[in-house]
Amino acid sequence: NFCEFSLLEPSENSIAQAAWLSRNTYIRLPSISSDIDKSYEAKTWTATKNEDWDLAVKNAISWQDEQPFSSRPAMHGGMIANATLDDYVLAENILRKAEYSNRGDAQLGNNLAFALAKQNKIEEAIQAINRINPSTLNGRLEVCIKATEGLIKFRSGDHESGRDLYRNAINTADNYHFADLIAIAKSYLAIEEMQCNSPTHTNAFQEAMTEIESLPEPFKSLHKKRLDST
Repeated sequence: NFCEFSLLEPSENSIAQAAWLSRNTYIRLPSISSDIDKSYEAKTWTATKNEDWDLAVKNAISWQDEQPFSSRPAMHGGMIANATLDDYVLAENILRKAEYSNRGDAQLGNNLAFALAKQNKIEEAIQAINRINPSTLNGRLEVCIKATEGLIKFRSGDHESGRDLYRNAINTADNYHFADLIAIAKSYLAIEEMQCNSPTHTNAFQEAMTEIESLPEPFKSLHKKRLDST
């Protein structure tokens, strides 16, 4: 088939495409073990599948060096740094490299704003959110951006507005039937409530712990650990 033909003398791009097909279809691929090491994209996905987050980020950075104008390695590396490693400085560094050639990209801008807000870089986080092109939003990004705006408000000291924005994000996720985003938003809301010792932090914690039971592993354990350590 065409997959086998493209892998007879594989380029980095064809190896990456083969890795995508292997992950997302039932197509059987020939052995490319000796060549797949040449593709940092494929190595990133392999490490991610194995939940080796440090190696996944390392490979994503190398992938980004090879494709500096693409948003994809930054999206993946930034997501892992933000969501699994809680390394917001690393996430910022990865995402900023891609921002210059992907101005207005909603997912990249949201992830960068999240990393900045987690470091209490409020003005920079606001600037990153404001650069997002709203015409590019889908339902999931709409929810994520509302939640990130809630985080920014919490970190700027406006807890009431932050709470309202998180609740808005949760209600929007409910309207779209995004159960995973409801759980994640409630988890991050609970963290902010606990960190500012709000009167509702105990209820927020209990509600979040219940919701994240619906998340798949490893994200359920990651969110539980994050909540328990706050």
